[in-house]
Amino acid sequence: MTVLSIQDHGDQGWRQPRGFGFARQHALQPLAVDEVGRVSDGMPVAFRQLDGRWQAVAVMAPVDGLNLYVARDARWRAPFVPAALRVYPFALEDASRALALWPDFQPEPAGAVEVKPFFVSGQLSPELHRVRAFLRTLAEGVNAADAPLRFLDQRGVLRPWSPQPESGKDIGGDLLSGLFQVDTYALDGLSDADWISLRRANALPWLHAHLDSLYHLRRFRTLAASLASPSGEDSTAPEAVAVDDLLAAMANEIDAYQGDQEP
Repeated sequence: MTVLSIQDHGDQGWRQPRGFGFARQHALQPLAVDEVGRVSDGMPVAFRQLDGRWQAVAVMAPVDGLNLYVARDARWRAPFVPAALRVYPFALEDASRALALWPDFQPEPAGAVEVKPFFVSGQLSPELHRVRAFLRTLAEGVNAADAPLRFLDQRGVLRPWSPQPESGKDIGGDLLSGLFQVDTYALDGLSDADWISLRRANALPWLHAHLDSLYHLRRFRTLAASLASPSGEDSTAPEAVAVDDLLAAMANEIDAYQGDQEP
């Protein structure tokens, strides 16, 4: 990941992506807790630990290096696109929270046709100021999953989850590992005090959305078959929208995490 700087990128820029071809090899995507409900409408949502912190993640294929939700023509094949993918090629550098570029993204000269500049008058462009603020809010939403999931892990409510489709032969490749799901029986067995803690942490809606989303595991084989077949039909969503339109639409969907206490 390359952090944007005036020294290195002052005369460079980026094009609005056409479709989601950049995510073809992207099997997992961290989610803000407030987008879990939307993402769960079309794909499984599981949990993992990364660098000692728990996250909710969209599972877009059962194996690494594959994304079954990107059609052959680069359109998205689910009702909702995870928020971080909607602001490509931009990401947030973890340590500094500075705006950065996706690995392997190649900037272009800012004066080229349809290329938007990274910097205007020595500062990030107004558009990229909004993108950075959005990504910082999104990062807070991703981090908001840690305390409730750690709370559940300590009580034995999380158990390993396999992304292998339930029937037929394996899709191929090494299955993703290190994923977890809520154990419904253990969840139901929590004390009243624990349930109240989860409710106060606003965790119950996205935990239930996660459980509902696991049904989509059975879609993996159908999605893989349609990508492999020249005559297969793709279920697609609209192409990526302009960043300004995205930020306006997402403003009410991803809220900053208010508070940092465990449930």
